[in-house]
Amino acid sequence: MTPKGLKHFSFAPTAYYLGVAALEVGTAAQGQMDAVSILRDPMDMLAAAFNETVVVRMREGNESVCVSRYGSTRVLRPSGSVGSRHSLYAGASGKLLLAFAPADVQAAVLDQPRTQFTQNTLTDRQALVDELQRVRICGYAFSDSERADNIAALAAPIRDRMGIVIASLSIAAPSNRLREPRRSEVLDALLLQATLASGALGYLPNAPSDDSLEPVHLAANRRA
Repeated sequence: MTPKGLKHFSFAPTAYYLGVAALEVGTAAQGQMDAVSILRDPMDMLAAAFNETVVVRMREGNESVCVSRYGSTRVLRPSGSVGSRHSLYAGASGKLLLAFAPADVQAAVLDQPRTQFTQNTLTDRQALVDELQRVRICGYAFSDSERADNIAALAAPIRDRMGIVIASLSIAAPSNRLREPRRSEVLDALLLQATLASGALGYLPNAPSDDSLEPVHLAANRRA
């Protein structure tokens, strides 16, 4: 049930991870729709607990797309809409999806010009590489004023049964509402719900996953 006063918007992402064969297309699309459906309850719980904006994003190429969203009822809240596209190098959700993306996607983003949205946007290549490594090690991403001033966010990975990160689950709010100690409280709840959702998709935390290995270009970057 949607928490009172909170509005939920979503759509079925039928065009993600499309393969060459029709069977691959159907299977991929069904997996994405399953994820959106399963994430409804975790989003409900997070929205009810904190009354902040809760968002699910998925990667399409070198961008992230908002596929589901709860809007906070607070007067001061982040703007956004389902279907909005963002670059992967700025913001918690984008960084998380980029950190667990295939090496060729990471290389493409790292090698392209990056727009300075705010003074906190990571446009320096090495700074972004270091941040992606931190996200992979910590298992979550945090941003503060990277896409828009005074907006902060936390993002956690949603994994499928193969351990592949297929989506990000995030909470966004004005920066002053994601400072400690509340940030840790929100993060703990976010990680718990992301873990439960991943489990519902068939992910076993102790099972090996492809993204447990360091992307080649990141390893090469450090050896250089």
